[in-house]
Amino acid sequence: MKHVFCIHSNITYLAALGVVCRENLPLVDVVIVSNNNYERDIPVKVHQIRSYGGCYNWYNIWRHPINSICTVRYIDNEIKRLVGNETYIAYTEALFAFHDVIVTHPLCQQFHFIEEGLSVYYKEMDWQQQTANYSCQPCYRYKGWRGFFQKLKDISLLLRGYKLEMLGLPALYNAFFNAKDMKFYGFSDESYYGVNNLCRISLEQVRTNFEWHTHYEKLEDIDIWLGQNNPRGANELIDKYVDAIEKGCAQQLLKQGKRHILVKFHPVEETYAKKQTIKMFQHNGIEVEIIPNEVVLELELFKAKNVRLYSISSSLLLYASMLGVECNSIINHMPSEFKVNTPALWKRVNFV
Repeated sequence: MKHVFCIHSNITYLAALGVVCRENLPLVDVVIVSNNNYERDIPVKVHQIRSYGGCYNWYNIWRHPINSICTVRYIDNEIKRLVGNETYIAYTEALFAFHDVIVTHPLCQQFHFIEEGLSVYYKEMDWQQQTANYSCQPCYRYKGWRGFFQKLKDISLLLRGYKLEMLGLPALYNAFFNAKDMKFYGFSDESYYGVNNLCRISLEQVRTNFEWHTHYEKLEDIDIWLGQNNPRGANELIDKYVDAIEKGCAQQLLKQGKRHILVKFHPVEETYAKKQTIKMFQHNGIEVEIIPNEVVLELELFKAKNVRLYSISSSLLLYASMLGVECNSIINHMPSEFKVNTPALWKRVNFV
C-alpha cells in the first residue's frame, strides 16, 4: 500500500512529513506530489505533476497537446506510474480539480486531510468557500462576455476528463466531518475546528526525525518582519498597512535600541507594499536585510535561536509559536477588515 500526499506549500509539506512520523510510514511507500511548482528533494522528494490543461495557456497546449487535452488521463497515468500500479491512500489539504483526480483514482482506497494553514483554524467560514471547486470567487450565473469565457472554461474541463461528479465534490474539509474512517491530521488540538476524528501531528517530530539543510548557517538573536498578501488594491490601503508596521514593529525595535531587521515578503505581496515597507524601515534608521524568496523560513526556524517574529496574521506566527519562537502581531494597529476569526492564533502571539 502506497501513501500519496498532495501538497502545495511549506506547511503542507511539513504536514505530510508529520503524518509519516505519526503513522511510521516507510519512506519507500511515500509519494509526495505537487502541481504548483513546489519543489524539494530533501528530506523527501516532491514529484511534479503539471496541470497542462490550463484553458488559456496556449504555450503548454502547443508543447503538450495530448496531456493538455486529456488532463485527467495524464494525471491518472502519472499517479499510476509513481505508485507502481499499487493501491494507495491519499492525503490532501483540499479538494480542488487536481486533488479531485487523485482521490477518485481507481487505485485510491481512501483519503484523509492534512493541515493546510490558517483555514483549518477558522471558527466560521463562508458557505461559498465549500463550492469554489476551481475558482476562488465562484459565480453561479454566466453574465456578459466574461460569463461567455467562463462557459468555455467550464466546457473545457469536461472535455479534458473532469466529470461533473468530480467537480461537485466539496472543496474544503468541513463538509467531511462525519465521513466514515476519514482522518484529519493537524498540528494542534485547535486544528479543524469542530471535527471529532482529529489526529495530532508534531512539528517537533518533523524537526528531529529528518535532516534539514538551511540557507543560514546561524540564525540567532534577530528580528524578522513577515509580509502579508492581504493589502492588495488601492495604495491608500497599503499606506495604512505600512503605517501599522511602523507603529507596531519599527517603533518597538527603536525602543529596544535595535537597528537591524530581516524582512521576508509574501510571494504575492504587491511591489508597492514591498517598496514602502523598506522605505519606512530605512526612514527610521533601521537596516533592512531581505530574505530571498526561495528561503523556506519554516525550516530556518528549526535551527534558529532567540528569534522574534513580527507580522499581522501570518500562519507562520502560529507554527513558529509551536517551536517556541516569540511571535508578535501588529493586528491592533490595522483596520478591522484585516482581523481573522482564529482564536488558536491570537492566544499564541503577543500584541504590540
